[in-house]
Amino acid sequence: MKPISLVLFFSLLNGTTVFAATLSITVIAPKKQDIKITEPLNGAYFWGNFTSYSLNADNKLSLPNRLTRAGIIDIAYGPSSFRFYIEPGKDYSISIDLSDSRQPFRFSGAGADGQYQLNKFKPSALRNQTDSWIDSDSSLTTITRAIEREKDRSIRPFDSLLSAGKISRAFYGLAASELTYYYAEATASVMMNAYRQNKSDWQGKVHFMMSKAELDKSWSGMYDTYKLSGTYALGSRKFFAFADNFIGAYQLQFLGDALYHRGAYWTMKPYTHTARYNAYTKHFKGEAREYLLFQYLHQAASQRKYEQELVTLYDRYKATYPKSIYLPFLKPEIDKVLAFHIKARMKADSTQVFLTNYAKINSLAELMARFKGKVVFVDMWATWCAPCKEEFQYNPELKRFLKEKNVEMLYISMDDADRDQQWKDMIKYYDLSGTHIRVSDSLRKDLSEKIWNSKTGDGYSIPQYLIFRDGTMVEHNAKRPGSRQELYDQIAAYL
Repeated sequence: MKPISLVLFFSLLNGTTVFAATLSITVIAPKKQDIKITEPLNGAYFWGNFTSYSLNADNKLSLPNRLTRAGIIDIAYGPSSFRFYIEPGKDYSISIDLSDSRQPFRFSGAGADGQYQLNKFKPSALRNQTDSWIDSDSSLTTITRAIEREKDRSIRPFDSLLSAGKISRAFYGLAASELTYYYAEATASVMMNAYRQNKSDWQGKVHFMMSKAELDKSWSGMYDTYKLSGTYALGSRKFFAFADNFIGAYQLQFLGDALYHRGAYWTMKPYTHTARYNAYTKHFKGEAREYLLFQYLHQAASQRKYEQELVTLYDRYKATYPKSIYLPFLKPEIDKVLAFHIKARMKADSTQVFLTNYAKINSLAELMARFKGKVVFVDMWATWCAPCKEEFQYNPELKRFLKEKNVEMLYISMDDADRDQQWKDMIKYYDLSGTHIRVSDSLRKDLSEKIWNSKTGDGYSIPQYLIFRDGTMVEHNAKRPGSRQELYDQIAAYL
């Protein structure tokens, strides 16, 4: 959630203030829920700039339109999300009725026909189609041309609306940019997949498909078709993803030959955040550079790996852009990195217990033999797993329940040995009371085979939660801590 309102400045109307233009929302639903509005930052898309509002007694919400620059806002209610092009100084009225599957909203205001057309585009359908293309035996050229045809087809209705004078040129530009970068990202995914496949070919592992020079020609040509700049680029929610593909996948991985084979899959050789920051600085200018550097730093900090390097880069960014509108969103994330390192220097709590000789435990049976006669709740996590760490916020309540019921808490880290110190530091930072073990290669393989049925021993998915009673696994897919009472009831059934 945003710390301050910077651009759209939607704030609730009160009885003493009058605004010339408003956004009015009415919801037709038997059960009232909060409505979430994601606002652009001076026309630029950022997912974290949102506010949740409560509807009044009549299921209505009235907000002043203080937009200073046209942009696309997202309105989420329940399981549904809608996007609307909003211009400064204009009135808009939206009615949401999720019981109407054909047309779940009604729009009144400038460019109404365009608003309906904008919401016809379904990102999930494009993702499914892209996966289908990748799984097909079609050539890279055939797939990329098919994606481009789909892109043109999705923009064509906006051409007609513009010609008929039903939408403004700015509406057209932003809508076309929004759609274009979705298809650009899909094309980038296809290129990355081709790279992974051909990397195998170049090492003689599978049937040869195309040379590196041929792939380079196709990949670099993609950036001629889908530009890395434009008047409306920053307003598209997929522009950063596409630009990040250019920097990370193309510049650093492909041109740097940084992809290597590990176990049953391809992964990228480690590179520093500084290398990526410098690459953005080299290849982008002006507003785009400021925006993309912010997006990258925010994304990296949000992964909760707490790298000190990000603090240095934040200071560098702040020195370059001391008045950036993005700083209030970036600072809270960097403050968490600083707080992590302060706590990491402290001594571990006595309730945080590490299994002795944990590196020599090679199987699940050997591990659970240490908990004979007990009920154990197991949290399988890793320092790099953001969803795992998101669940830690529910630990205080879980801790009280487990202590009351005399249930053991076991944390199994799936981290590699080179993350040993990071693992121990995160245990302190998140105050993870319980017994801890970081898997050996043998234990990871055994867990993969027994929990995730991976024949190679390489495949696993976390977070994963287990329940054991007297050394026997009774739940291999237990509820998450965030489910609270559902999890407590599940554990209680084995007491």
